[in-house]
Amino acid sequence: GLDPDNVMCIFIPNTYEFRLVRHDRSLYNIYMNVEMIPGTTISIASMVNITERIKAEEALKAREAMLQSIFNAAPIAICVLDTNHRILNMNQYMEQVLGYPRDEIIGRNPTFLFFSPEEYQQVSEALYENIEKTLTNTRESRMRHKNGKEIWVLLSASVLDSQTPSSGWVVALKDITDRMVLEDQLRQSKKMEAIGQLAGGIAHDFNN
Repeated sequence: GLDPDNVMCIFIPNTYEFRLVRHDRSLYNIYMNVEMIPGTTISIASMVNITERIKAEEALKAREAMLQSIFNAAPIAICVLDTNHRILNMNQYMEQVLGYPRDEIIGRNPTFLFFSPEEYQQVSEALYENIEKTLTNTRESRMRHKNGKEIWVLLSASVLDSQTPSSGWVVALKDITDRMVLEDQLRQSKKMEAIGQLAGGIAHDFNN
């Protein structure tokens, strides 16, 4: 849409990306490569219309931003691990569950979140055993909060890409500490009830 009689452009050898306006006032994106012919002062420019590529990149960025918003809004801790079990990404709720800020977790192996390497090894083996076939495994485990306290979580591991199971994993953590405490209290209550019944039976026998 440019009038060559009214426009003068000087380009030095380089690559450029810019937008042009068509006669209908619509915009399109151009990638241009400028090279000098050796031994001369003549430049050769080649241009490619990259409008569709730019649109695709913008759509991908918008999709990634949307997925990141959903990732962070999830009311459950979620993290992404690479094939070496290093944590690549995590949502904001994971900070709340474990007490660690993002910069103290990203890039690390989760071993430090457990009370011993042995406990981590047991949980890891249970989560990732045959996961290429099952695609998802779950396991209840205790973990260590940053303040040192014990918390109980339901761990769920899934392959990052079902087409490439070895590409990494997504692990979700649901805090079930309150439930475990209630279940323990219920077990203790039942034990005390059984002891009371036994003691009452013994007392009754003695009275007889």
